Order: sequence, then C-alpha cells, then structure tokens
Amino acid sequence: MTSPLPRSANAWRLAHLSDPHLTVPDWRHWREMLNKRAPGYLAWRRRRRHVHRREILDALVQDIGCQQPDHIALTGDLTQLGLASECHQARHWLEQLGDGETVSVIPGNHDTYAPERGASPLSLWGPWMQDDPEPDTSSPSRSCLTQSRDNRAAFPWVRRRGGISLIGTSTALPTPWTMATGGLGDAQLERLAECLSRAGQRGDYRIVMIHHVPCPGMIRWRKRLTDMAAFRQVIRRCGVELVLHGHAHRPLLGWLDTPTGRAPALGAPSASLSHPEPAGYALLDIMPITKGWSTTVTYRTLSGHSGHWHFTTRDSARLPDVNASTITAA
Repeated sequence: MTSPLPRSANAWRLAHLSDPHLTVPDWRHWREMLNKRAPGYLAWRRRRRHVHRREILDALVQDIGCQQPDHIALTGDLTQLGLASECHQARHWLEQLGDGETVSVIPGNHDTYAPERGASPLSLWGPWMQDDPEPDTSSPSRSCLTQSRDNRAAFPWVRRRGGISLIGTSTALPTPWTMATGGLGDAQLERLAECLSRAGQRGDYRIVMIHHVPCPGMIRWRKRLTDMAAFRQVIRRCGVELVLHGHAHRPLLGWLDTPTGRAPALGAPSASLSHPEPAGYALLDIMPITKGWSTTVTYRTLSGHSGHWHFTTRDSARLPDVNASTITAA
C-alpha cells in the first residue's frame, strides 16, 4: 500500500482531481439522443471509452485515500454525455468517494452536454454542490440546481473550512457539436465578486474552482472560456489566493493578476486517462505561517500497467507565500 506523503501537523491537505469521465452512457428514451449526444456517443464508442479507464480511476481514488486529505475538490466532467442515467451513476460514485462535508464538486461541459427538457439532472449532485448552512441559523444549506434549467443559476457556492474558503463556479453550458466552450455569465461573475470580497474581508485563503482554463494560450479556441477576460478582471479587482481547474486533461500552471501581485491557476490531469497523457491528481498542503499562508503542490501521476496501476510523486513545488495583510476586498 502507498505510504502517505509527509506533511506538517498544521497543514490542511486538499486533493484536486478532475475529468474522471467515469460513466457509461445509457439513455432511457431515444429523444435524449436527438442532439449533440448522438455524435458524442459515437466518439465515446470509437475512442473515449478506451482511453478513460475505470480501473485507473479506482487506483487513483485508492491512492487519494492513502494520502488522507482533509478535503477533495473535483472540477467537473464526471460523465460522458450528461444523461440523467449517467448523473445517477456519478452520484453513486460520489457517495463512495465521500459525503458533502469532505467532497466539493462543480460541473464540466460534458455534464451539460445538451439542453434539458426539464430540470437539470445535476440536481442529483446537490449535497456536493451547495453552500454551507448560514451561521447561527437552523436553515439548511442552499442546494444548487433544484429546479433550474440553467445550471449556473445557483453558483457560486461557498464552503468554509477553517480559514479557507472554497468557492465553486459553473462554466458548464450546452454547445454545438465540435465545440467545448464554457462561460460564467454576467450574473455569476457579479456574485463571484461578492463572494471573493466577503471572504477577503475575513482574511480567508480563497480557492476558486472552475472547470474551464482561465489563462490564455493554454487550450484550443474551441475549448476556451468565452468570458475569460471578464473572469480575470474580477480576480484582478477582488483578489484570490488559488484557482483550480480541469478541462485540459494535463497539469497546467498559469497566473492571474490580483490587487497585490499574482495568484496561481493550477490545472489537474484527467483522473482516468491512460494515454496520451497519464492520469493523475494534485495534493495541496496549505499551512498558516507567521504572516499569512504557505502552499505546497505535489502531483501524483500514473505508473505501471493494466491490472497493476499505481501513482507516484512526479513534481512538488512550493508556491509563493501569501501575506495575510495583503488579502483585501475590492
């Protein structure tokens, strides 16, 4: 069994994984496939089901368990075509991964592959995509996506874990065939600015979860974040300490301007890919220091062969420290 990586006693450990594509498409009525899902299903049959392997994902989850994270952040694309049956499959898998207190999820473009005739089936993932309860009240957490057709309507959500605020966004929108773009929209961007400002006033270490790549020049035009400039402007105005994303199926490091300098944007590999890029995930150890926060990121990547998958440490780096006195609201 894998031994846990060493960490400081007062470090908060976050596992970041993305794009597991863990489901098997199973439609209940032919009308569900009279859209982009038909060619998407053919693409899955021809290639995607051979490169996204469930046994790899199972080995990755086992390795995450050995690392004993305090929380798991999953940045989208659990499904292949976003079918209701696939969302049920993904919910069952999430229940095995952990409860809503220890796992946070946002959707990806594959989870909203085509327009829905009724409420979004992503409501099945509500326990992993909702705000914390309001303090000093008995009101339950606000669950996302209960009746809305626009899955972005209830985002962003905010979850506080000690002095760390996890802020989940949704860029997931149905797009035409061959396109895999995403966008937050003006209303969500406005709410995101409010969430970042409130968390900044508290002095929290702010982590934004977003599926699409938020930095230019790192992904193809057809897979871009369409309102990237507006998102970056919110970050430039309100600040953030860390952004986590997926979508590219490979580890990436970009930078976002903030009121006091720059913040890293980290992309995770696919959690189930056999090739051309190896599967993997990131471990982040976030630790309070005398004047702020220290963050170390370590990537765990796939090694071995079919039936004997295991994950080993590939890279480890300490990100620039965050000075608590510079975490301010816009």
